[in-house]
Amino acid sequence: PAVTNITFNAPAAPRRCTGVAFNNFAATRTCPGGGCNNSWAFGDGTTSGAGNPNKTYNAAGTYYVTYTTTDGNTCRASRTLPVFVGAANVFPVGPITLTPAPASVAADGTSTVTFTSQALNDCNGNLAVAGSNMRFLVDTDRGTITTADVDGATAGIQVAQSAVAGGFGVSFIVRSDKVGGTSRVRAQSVLQANSQARGWGTATFTGSTSLPQVAESTPEGKTTVNPTRLGAAFTKAMNAATVIGANVTLREVGAGSCASPSGPNVGGTVSYLGPTQASLFAPGAALDVLTKGYVLRLLPGLHDATAGGNPLDGNLNQASDGSPADDATICFGNVPDVTPPTISCTSLAPSGLSADGDGTNDTSTFTANLNDDVALKAWRIQVRSEATGALVRTLSRLRATAGSDTQAWDGRNDLGQVVPNGNYVLSASAMDSSGNRSAPCSLGLTVSSVFDFPELSPPP
Repeated sequence: PAVTNITFNAPAAPRRCTGVAFNNFAATRTCPGGGCNNSWAFGDGTTSGAGNPNKTYNAAGTYYVTYTTTDGNTCRASRTLPVFVGAANVFPVGPITLTPAPASVAADGTSTVTFTSQALNDCNGNLAVAGSNMRFLVDTDRGTITTADVDGATAGIQVAQSAVAGGFGVSFIVRSDKVGGTSRVRAQSVLQANSQARGWGTATFTGSTSLPQVAESTPEGKTTVNPTRLGAAFTKAMNAATVIGANVTLREVGAGSCASPSGPNVGGTVSYLGPTQASLFAPGAALDVLTKGYVLRLLPGLHDATAGGNPLDGNLNQASDGSPADDATICFGNVPDVTPPTISCTSLAPSGLSADGDGTNDTSTFTANLNDDVALKAWRIQVRSEATGALVRTLSRLRATAGSDTQAWDGRNDLGQVVPNGNYVLSASAMDSSGNRSAPCSLGLTVSSVFDFPELSPPP
């Protein structure tokens, strides 16, 4: 059997208030074996064997309704539908639609986009009012949210409800950065448990192709590129509301590097967020992350205020090893990209090439997988004679995005002449937008044309 859908009577949205029934559940199924039965599980411990049951929930929450059918051959199929049950006058229920105004701005580091939701309501459809006290966690993967955080006790940016067209919802402002592309934002209700009130929106930053690298790394080798917020996690339980921050430094990279910064120190304070067990550094002045790079170091002396002090565990081994093993380093801002891209050779097909123009195996396709933590630029293939090492052909192709790509070789050299029969090695390498080049990978093939030429010397 197969189950393709679960429905119930209007309204179709899978949301109800407590005490309001979901009527006439129905499953769309096929039962070629015959003798299929009905089995409903409503996610609260209750079940039904009826074909079209009704169900009323008396407690708010998200429930997963599962329909299962078994045919006469004991073959089974099932499908699950989540339904939300809320409480009247508790706001909001979802989904949230975030609309940008304007939808596109310049990637100049100053232009702003305002994201605004529709008027939100409760499970009965009642619109939220000024006293509904809605609050939302908002986030963006590009740009900076400039709307003030109304709750400094938890991680992330929370904003209060705002007046919107037709009632009240959520509204917040994102300032563009100097990175062109699509900015994706998210808003999630944080006050109503299990509300599923969340939504996404997008805007476009145009006019820039530069991408400052933001890299976060820890001594055990974990690296995150372009992290959404700065911080270093503690692996031990941290019970105090404050963290002792005497061993925290923030310094401009200057003419140095992330590993050895040479710029001036920047003052600031460090605090501890209990719910996320993280230490967060707040600089004393605005940072110019568009033109400068910074290194934040959390040293082993960083600890909370409990008896004995739980120290920073930078290498995540549940032990205090001492400097430098327990250091946590975060390099961010306009950091020079010194990380080379990577390339892996996937295939070269066919592995036998006959460049004689008969339409069979006249070319061979080289497939490679490319990746870079910032931005790729191009990749090239160098073809050399296995016998002499002579370079006979260079192929190149622009490539700005990571992923799989192909180039084809027609068995000819850089002068357009068919190469002699024999074995050849094709070596591929990738280059990123900062000029870093990957280590090469290689694959081999055999050229067996119906005619032969003398061995070619390398092209000039």
